[in-house]
Amino acid sequence: MTGINLSTARSYLFVPADRPERFEKALKSGADIVIIDLEDAVRPENKKMARDCLSDWQQTAAAGSVCLRINDVGHPDSEHDLRLAVHPTIAGVMLPKVDGASCCTMIAKETHKPILALIETARGLKAVHEIAEAGVHNLILGTIDLALDLNIDPHSQEGCFVLDQARTSLRIASSAAGLNDPVDGVHTNLDDQPGLIAAAKHAKAFGFGGMLAIHPKQTTAINLTMAPTADEVNWATRVISVASLPDQHGAFLLDGRMIDAPIIEKAKRILQSSRGSETC
Repeated sequence: MTGINLSTARSYLFVPADRPERFEKALKSGADIVIIDLEDAVRPENKKMARDCLSDWQQTAAAGSVCLRINDVGHPDSEHDLRLAVHPTIAGVMLPKVDGASCCTMIAKETHKPILALIETARGLKAVHEIAEAGVHNLILGTIDLALDLNIDPHSQEGCFVLDQARTSLRIASSAAGLNDPVDGVHTNLDDQPGLIAAAKHAKAFGFGGMLAIHPKQTTAINLTMAPTADEVNWATRVISVASLPDQHGAFLLDGRMIDAPIIEKAKRILQSSRGSETC
């Protein structure tokens, strides 16, 4: 996988930076984007080793083949991480614990890379519109850390309700700023495939375009679930076909439903997304 397309990605697979034997396996896993992780997946005492492993791998890896999650701006390892983030192998930088626009602007200026902004604190959620307007590539919901910061149980009905409010905020902020679709957090139960599919469907219903993954076996389900269904593509194709007729002007009926400009635009987006899933 080279020259990854950040705009069409659906699955984002983390791989710890101190496990270099997994890098190539991750790249062959079917994940749209592999994120080499210098942050939460690496123990504090292994941070330097992780950077050394990544640096060695970068000497022969293809340009633009992965994204890199660095430690947050206030972390003592952040400056060391940035030296690796500027390397040509890195297609984008995932910045954790984003709580305002300034850190995104600073990292983008230093790395000259697209910024994937992780919203995983109450402060970040409060500033999400400011962050979205800072020129980031997209917003990513860090559900686990956000639940911890808000002191909620993410598996309870009430906790799910709170996280859904966060999803709404990211969706609105992304659209208002003209960003790519936001990305949802991880499903932590690796043996719960039905739960993973349900979580991906839930994210898609909120207008999210992708989902984080922590194991290669999660990527196929995410890719398939987040992509337009065959019924959606068929409906969109029919809408565009009728709308393109020479004598078709304005609104029309299809299967008893009124089709007007916003619905036609929705059909175009479905077809565009479907084509993207075939090439990413």
